[in-house]
Amino acid sequence: MISGFSFFHNVSEIGYPFVESILSVLPIVDEFIAVVVRGSDDTLKRIMEIQDKKIKIIEVEKYDNLCGNEYFRFYTDLALRNCQGIWRVYIQADEVLIPESYEIIKSAMKKYENSQKILGLVLRYRHFYGSPRYYHDSAPWYRWEIRVVKNHPHISSWGDAQGFRIKGKKIPVAVLPAYIHHYGWMLPYDYARKKIQRAIKIRHNQDVDVKDIFTQTEGLKIFNGKHPELMNEFISKNRWEFEPKIKARPIKRIIQNVVANITEKIFKRRFLEYQNFKIVEYFNA
Repeated sequence: MISGFSFFHNVSEIGYPFVESILSVLPIVDEFIAVVVRGSDDTLKRIMEIQDKKIKIIEVEKYDNLCGNEYFRFYTDLALRNCQGIWRVYIQADEVLIPESYEIIKSAMKKYENSQKILGLVLRYRHFYGSPRYYHDSAPWYRWEIRVVKNHPHISSWGDAQGFRIKGKKIPVAVLPAYIHHYGWMLPYDYARKKIQRAIKIRHNQDVDVKDIFTQTEGLKIFNGKHPELMNEFISKNRWEFEPKIKARPIKRIIQNVVANITEKIFKRRFLEYQNFKIVEYFNA
């Protein structure tokens, strides 16, 4: 059995493509554990309307004592602990697993099923920014992260649940040539503003007014590929005028990236770049 899992809390009101997130994982899992924190919008209703037998909804209260990273870890781990699968595929509410990744992930899960050396699978990222036409895929944006973990009693989410560890230690992983599209920064201005204000409230318990949002244009790239078909309606509804002034990367950043590429090939480690896992090997589909 293969499980999918995530948690959702008032993600409809900030415009996340959470229904598409769930749908993008269903083709490769036998069950999907959706922890839904009771809230004020129609998140739960929309998940129920998917009407897929694979989806198992766990409705829970919002615990006011949870704040900062603990908030994200608690609900993520609750979903993880309810998974029954040998492998568990994690997706956040603003992420979409692209169809081209399905066979790669399934092949990797089959290859490493009985391996004691590989406990997680790392997927690569495209962070769409302001528009479905532009994206980031290099530092300071994270290029990759653990999105598939094995059934292991001590694996739990780490930090703000961006990744996973075993009792604080980095998980040994295989890196896959598979991609997740991150749409959390592609939202129209009003949604993006709500998202940032809400994140600050959760992390720092502060109410702030946010104005300058789409300013991180250094190294922004033009996307010439195709978005998953299940994102067509979402993209159509959320398209807005965004024509950024793309800033060139400083020479220092370019040199750092060249050095990182070289060291990755030799040492399986990108010097000067944070990694939330321990690379054992690169999987070739």
